[in-house]
Amino acid sequence: HVDAILPASEMALWDCHAHLLDNALAPDLPALLQAARAGHVDAIVCVPETVAQSRQLLELAEGDSDNTPRLLRCVGIHPEHAHTENAADIVALIREHRAAIAAVGECGLDYSPHVLARGVATDMKAIQAAVFNAQIAVAVELGLPLNVHSRSAGHYVIDALRTAGARAVLHAFDGKAAYAERAAREGYFFSVPPSIERSPHFQDLVRRLPLESLLLESDAPALPPRAGERNVPANVAISCAAIARIKGVTPDVVAATTTANAIRLFTPR
Repeated sequence: HVDAILPASEMALWDCHAHLLDNALAPDLPALLQAARAGHVDAIVCVPETVAQSRQLLELAEGDSDNTPRLLRCVGIHPEHAHTENAADIVALIREHRAAIAAVGECGLDYSPHVLARGVATDMKAIQAAVFNAQIAVAVELGLPLNVHSRSAGHYVIDALRTAGARAVLHAFDGKAAYAERAAREGYFFSVPPSIERSPHFQDLVRRLPLESLLLESDAPALPPRAGERNVPANVAISCAAIARIKGVTPDVVAATTTANAIRLFTPR
């Protein structure tokens, strides 16, 4: 249950977007969670991509609470898996488990050429939008934030969220910094992955957005600090250190601010 969320320590880090059910993490997931906790990760916001994964996440065991981070669960459909017929299923699952979930997601829009090439582009965009809007609507109705994917569709996603009056974090945002700056002024959050170490885009985004608008994420097992490696939740410390260097503050300041931001976003309303 996520009714009361408090940091375990001043240096507590939150991983606000991780795929713990991914096969790349499965062989040693308990050890990865222990390593994350040893690295000051206090909580992990776990995101699914399908209805089936959403159900799996709801059943995922917490583990040893003293030696592993708290797991906050999301329920949602990734745009690559959006189909007209599964919108009703995910909305029903969100309603049924409202008290047990921290956010709706991973959901959003993906207008990458390789995704749209799987069918007629206009049809695929319409289907993605319909499924995304259904998830936005139920999140707003139930007072839940959204954990949002926005590849090659940044301003479309922000427009949809703004129109509905939704609360959200945009994970690994690849859109124009100007769109992000306006959204940040409106209260939206942007989570920063460890690939900031090798990404001029994420470095520029961090320079231009206030620390009060930033969260940490791993996106494990994707977006590692070094290309070709498996990413893990403990690597949010790398995101934290990179933000600190860019902002000219200490990692403790980044940790405290991003954790406070995460608590503010994911605390139920």
